[in-house]
Parts: sequence; C-alpha cells; structure tokens
Amino acid sequence: MTQRRKNVHRDRRKSAHTAFGRKGVDAQSRTFAEMLLSGEPMERRKSQRKSIELRRPTRQKQHFGRRELSELSEQKGLRIMSILKRRSWKTVLVWVVAMLLAVQAFAMTLDVPVPTMGGRQLWTDIRVGGDWRVQCHAWTDQCRLLNGFDIQYAWGGVTAMMAAYDRLENEGRIPAPQEHVVVFVHGLGRSAHSFDKMADAFERRGLDVVTFNYASTQGTIADHADALRRVVAGLRGVKTVSFVTHSLGGPVVRQAVSDGLGDRAVGRVVMLAPPNAGSRAADTLSNSFVMRTVLGPVLVGLQSHAMRDFPNLESQYAVVAGRVGYVMFGQGDGDGLVSLDETDYMRATEHLIVERSHTFIMNDDDVIAFSAEFIGQTRTPSSARG
Repeated sequence: MTQRRKNVHRDRRKSAHTAFGRKGVDAQSRTFAEMLLSGEPMERRKSQRKSIELRRPTRQKQHFGRRELSELSEQKGLRIMSILKRRSWKTVLVWVVAMLLAVQAFAMTLDVPVPTMGGRQLWTDIRVGGDWRVQCHAWTDQCRLLNGFDIQYAWGGVTAMMAAYDRLENEGRIPAPQEHVVVFVHGLGRSAHSFDKMADAFERRGLDVVTFNYASTQGTIADHADALRRVVAGLRGVKTVSFVTHSLGGPVVRQAVSDGLGDRAVGRVVMLAPPNAGSRAADTLSNSFVMRTVLGPVLVGLQSHAMRDFPNLESQYAVVAGRVGYVMFGQGDGDGLVSLDETDYMRATEHLIVERSHTFIMNDDDVIAFSAEFIGQTRTPSSARG
C-alpha cells in the first residue's frame, strides 16, 4: 500500500472518530458507531456500562488534618477558630491559666484590687475582722489583704499588710467585734467557706462570727494552733472566745487553748466529727508517701498513738458525730471517715448523733440549731440529745 493510500485510510478513521466521539482505546470503551452497529439491545449496553463504572476505583475523599484546617481558618481571618482546631483543650486551658497568672502578677505589682484565684490551701489568716482578713503565704513571706468577696486590695510584707488593716479599722470600715466572738475552724483540705451556711445562721441569731482560714496541708497541728492564737490575739475588745470546729479543727483548737489565748476566756466549743481519739484513716494513709506528701505533716499528728497524749479541753464542749453505717479503714459505725468511738463523744458535756457524712455535716439544719443553742448557752446538760 502506497503512502497516499495509508494517509487516506487514516483520514477516514479520524473523521469517523471525530463525528461519533471516542470513549476510549481499550476493549470496553468503543465508539458510538460501533455500539450502534453491534446490534446489542440498549438496556444491555446500559447495564454493561454501569458494571464497568462500578468496577472503576472510586476517588477517596480528602480529609483535612489540623494543619490544613488551621490554614483555611487563617485565610478566612478566623484566628480563634484556628487556635481551637490546632490546639487541644489542655493547651487552651494552660494558656488561660497563664493569662490569669499574668493578670495576678500585674495587679500585685501595681497594687490593683483584683479577684484572687483561691489557693486557700496555701494561705493562712493572721488577722481577721468583719469581712476583711490578712493572709500570709505558706511558702513565702508575702501577705495579702482580702475583703469578704476574696478581692485582693493590697499585697506585700507582713508589716505593710498589718498597717493597711489598721488603717481600715481606724477608718471604721472594719466593725468592732462584740465581747463574745465565735471562731469557726475548718478541717483538713477545706477552707473557711465550708462554714458559710452555719456562720450565716449564727449571725442571724445575733452571734458575732469569725471564720479562720489556714493552710491545713502545709503544717503541723502546732503550726495551725499558733496561727489561730495569733488571730484570736488580734480581736480587739473581745473578752470571750467560743469555737466551732470540723474534723482537724478540733485538735487545732485543743492545742491552741492548751497553749493559752492570753487574756481571752474560752467560752464553749462545738466539735463536728472530731478525731479526738485519733484516726485509723490517718494510721493507714500515713504509710503512703504520696498521701503524706499531699495531706502534709498534719496527717502523722492525727494518728491514734499521737492523739493519746493530746491535751484535753477544760471548758464545756459538745461533740456532733455522724453516722452513715460504715467507716473507711476500720470497723464499726461512723460518718464514713471518723468512727463514733474516735470522736470520743461520751466524754463531752453534750453530744448529738446525726445521719450525715463527714464532709458536709456542718450543713445539716439540726447540727446548726444544736450548735447555735449550745454556743449561745441556752441549753442545759439535761436536755442533751443523742
């Protein structure tokens, strides 16, 4: 075949392909003309086409990673969404805490009133009056002046904060206490706010209330007792001091009263769930290095053998014990943490047993009424409940 004939056949094939369109070059993809000339039914051709399409590999859907999402959000100007997509919630939390600490540091530097971040397990009161208090840090020599809403009004050394407190007192912003004051002492791992409900009830009955906050996990019982004695000594014009304690607060008050409160007389004491005879829970937890580190040296002081020689109260006192049917780390009945026999309630002037657990026993209405009546000296031993 000459070259001219070859070119003619090539042009004819190209013209036919151009007129009818070409679906492909493989055996399964034929020209439309070939399909018409094959004589196959239309439905059969359609089914074959569908089966061919099903056998073709489907394109995988593209998934964007954190980096792609962040890049898209940055292109749209959504910087906040970019951070949330790119960072985990832990990272965001760390940044929020870091910003709060930066605000705190800035406020401390300029002495600007700013809400505190709590940290009550690291601060101990050294002066309390009305809604104001001076607290010192357990690890440093720095102190702060707070109002009743935990707003920090000043920051500095002990001398400066005591002077700031005296100025408020001289200006009449801190009311003078009554001659008889009731001091609330919280338990291990708690804060003065655990007594908010009971303190409000006492104030409605006309009793003057002081809530003592101390870093319970950062010292021994003797350390906390010294801090309590310092607060009592700063109550100007007070002649008689009564106490309401919870758990560890009982031994702290016993130690403080034994060491002496100066010229202040001790009124009455109400102990809520006190480990007066020691704590089997403390015996068990003291064997763990982790628990001794978390709860502090006070845990060793609450052991049964350590409490045997602990000083007792000579004034009238009442014991309120909880009973929920079990006690951890021991046998017998109790409030879940301290058993009835560990409260040593039978030696008390009066006692009350309630169906409440250890942690929130102070919020029980019967406990509040009993404590207020006993502190107010409106009850007699003959009317004791048990």
